Amino acid sequence: MDAIQRNTRTECVVANKSKSLATGATSGTLADDMTCRYGPMMGGKDLIQALGYGNGQAFRQALRQGRLGVPVFNLPARQGKFALTIDIAAYIQAASETR
Repeated sequence: MDAIQRNTRTECVVANKSKSLATGATSGTLADDMTCRYGPMMGGKDLIQALGYGNGQAFRQALRQGRLGVPVFNLPARQGKFALTIDIAAYIQAASETR
C-alpha cells in the first residue's frame, strides 16, 4: 500500500471518528465505513466476500442465474466484475433488516 492510500484511509477513519463524536454515534454508517475501506467500487475477492459467496464459482453461478442482488459492471481493459460500494452497503443493510 503506498503512502497516498494510507493517508486517505487514515483521513477517512479520522473523519468518521469526528462524525461519531459530534453525533454521539458509535460508528459511521455502513456505506461510509465500506467506502473508507474499499473505495467507491469493489471487485474481485472483496466483492465476492461482501456478498457472502464462499468462492468465485458460487459468485459466477449467481451472476449467471441473475441472483446477485446488486448491479455489477465491467470496466474497460479490466477483468472481472465490479459493483459500487454504496450499492453493496445498501444491499447488506436491506438484507439485515428483512430478518
